[in-house]
Amino acid sequence: MLFLMLCVFAAHSSATAGRENHNLFLFSAQHQQRIDSETLSFYESRDAVTRFAEVQVSKELQSESSLSTGDRIALNLFGDSILSAKVQRSSTNVNGSFYFTALLENDEGYLVLSTTGNRSLGNIFIPSEGLFYKIISDPLTHNHYLLDLQLRDKDILESSPPLLSPETENTDAFLPLQNYNIPKLSDSRDLEVAEIDVMVVYTPAAKAWADNHGGGIHNVIALSMANTQLVFDNSQTLVNLPLVYTSSVEYEETGNTMIDLWRLIASPLYNPFGSSIWGGYAIPGFMDEVHEMRNTHHADLCVLLTYTHDAGGMAKKLSSILGAPHHAFSIVRVQQAAHSYTMAHELGHNLGCDHHKEQNVYPGPTQWVNWPENLWSAGWRWQGDDGNYYCSVMTYASGLYFDDGITHTRVPMFSSPLIHYKGVPAGHPEDGDNVRTILETRHIVANYRVPGMALVSTAGVTDIALFNAVSGGNIDACDDHPVTQRGLVWDTRSFPTLQQHAGKSKEGGGEGAFSSIINNLEHSTGYYVTAYAQNEIGTAYGLQRYFQTPEPLIAHVSTSNAQWTRHNSAIAGGIVTDGGNSEVYQRGVVWSTRSNPTIDNYEGITRDGTGTGTFESKMTDLRPGARYFYRAYVSNYAGTNYGVQHTLSVPEVSVYPNPFSDRLDVTFYNESQQEVVIVLVNLQGQTVKKKPVQQHGVVQASLNLGNLSAGLYFLSIQSEYPFPVSAVINMGY
Repeated sequence: MLFLMLCVFAAHSSATAGRENHNLFLFSAQHQQRIDSETLSFYESRDAVTRFAEVQVSKELQSESSLSTGDRIALNLFGDSILSAKVQRSSTNVNGSFYFTALLENDEGYLVLSTTGNRSLGNIFIPSEGLFYKIISDPLTHNHYLLDLQLRDKDILESSPPLLSPETENTDAFLPLQNYNIPKLSDSRDLEVAEIDVMVVYTPAAKAWADNHGGGIHNVIALSMANTQLVFDNSQTLVNLPLVYTSSVEYEETGNTMIDLWRLIASPLYNPFGSSIWGGYAIPGFMDEVHEMRNTHHADLCVLLTYTHDAGGMAKKLSSILGAPHHAFSIVRVQQAAHSYTMAHELGHNLGCDHHKEQNVYPGPTQWVNWPENLWSAGWRWQGDDGNYYCSVMTYASGLYFDDGITHTRVPMFSSPLIHYKGVPAGHPEDGDNVRTILETRHIVANYRVPGMALVSTAGVTDIALFNAVSGGNIDACDDHPVTQRGLVWDTRSFPTLQQHAGKSKEGGGEGAFSSIINNLEHSTGYYVTAYAQNEIGTAYGLQRYFQTPEPLIAHVSTSNAQWTRHNSAIAGGIVTDGGNSEVYQRGVVWSTRSNPTIDNYEGITRDGTGTGTFESKMTDLRPGARYFYRAYVSNYAGTNYGVQHTLSVPEVSVYPNPFSDRLDVTFYNESQQEVVIVLVNLQGQTVKKKPVQQHGVVQASLNLGNLSAGLYFLSIQSEYPFPVSAVINMGY
């Protein structure tokens, strides 16, 4: 039986600026209600349907030209209930989907409806009554149905915990701030609306499910965005969420939402893990095109719709008051995207919101790295003056997640003590005020991607030495706004800028990759570095990187055994096996007749160049017959280190016999290439004997002295090398 809904309200014409508001019916026609669900073979959650009816959505509600803000809609539901709703928002998005949200009279509930082509998708939610109605179309016939659903039986999974930075990422961007002067946060009186541009992409599996079971992918996207905007509007966040682009992305879900999210976040220029494998899964290179789309369409936030069964959604939670553009990603389960507030929940994480503090799993609040006084970024639960239990969108609804076991109805709003629902504040100033957090972060997030601003990525830090390192970046500039200067800024405090830094580099204008030396650093010190690019629009910064200069390491050297030991010299040396981590500016050998000579306490020292490797040292001015201790040394910034100590004994000029009678035998080592003469003089200094030496190396010479008078004589060796003088006695017989 067909019931015709005759419009008893005033007829209306096409919407024009300043026209009077209209009174409309939700349905222009409705068939007899039914309880058998065989007709709904396309709808997967048929078991949750208590009754349904085929309906015709009023044409006036399917076009922007015939509906506008302020219009009233009569919700003629199953003939036993006619409610009234007032249109709060209406718009046509980038896909051509027309959607609107309407508030039921007495603020009792919400109507959200989207139309793409000749298919509509909508929800009617009355939290206080526990009522939920769905408007959906058959994918083949495009017939529309009104479904009365059990609220508790909706196919909604709780979101996974917000994604935190893995341990390896902590070395890059999220170490606690040191001595950072946090800029003044937003003035609470700031009434400027933040436009946070959102891009939604979806997998082939998500599209297939949405088209065949969910009312069409474009309607699912439009309704998800409308529900999310409803949450932000109800919460008085002063945030608009325009949909700037949608697209399919060729990606197959892993069944693990966390891995899918990491793959979404990982871009060609930024991998949060620093390695290509995590938990047995390859990470980068799966959805690189998403980042290109985001940059092209200047999307501040990016949502991926997936077909999955492990979680309702997951997001990278913001934990820095200065923002994190590289982490502005989330995943939403397509099966619940259109009839839940999951997208609002995940975008809340992107803005720094967190769960209720008393959840027994994944409790809030957000752990801010540079906003320690913020302990209020958490969800809230309350009992209304009607006796029912309610919770904000960031709070898990099921009593399984709380010690009290009480399940609450989730209402479309973020926690705030300044907003009331059912006569009770929907938050607490110290323990549950996510709205306060959004009011502070909204403009930061809205500036993640500014049209005309250069897109900057910071390269990893390499060649880290005591006093310098190497980094760089990549600049993707807008042709209309060329980059005039680019480079790096660094500081021991987090988030360096051109106004606050310990050092900066300038690499000129242009786009593309560049490299810079980070110099004038202190050793054993942590630094933060980020790339920047300037154009006429402003200054853009890349991801902050963290690195630490090493402690100075001592160099190491081994001592070589002495060779060619002579009566007053020897050849030794060493091998610098490890230069430490700074320049080896001196190396050589020290020696002394006392043990353990040093460069500050020695009898002799050589200085034999710089660097690592083998070196040779000549030890000179040794005393014949003396025993010396010697060892190699090496000096760098960390100090001086020594090799193992060795010893050597210096040979004398051997003269024998002494006393003599008619002959002297002389033994010494001759390394001179010039004439060498053995000379014997008396006490008067007169030369009494000379003997030239022709041979090299070990010399064994005999002097025939039979005609000399008895007495004291002095034997010397005349050479370019000094030899000791030996006193000898002639016995005269």
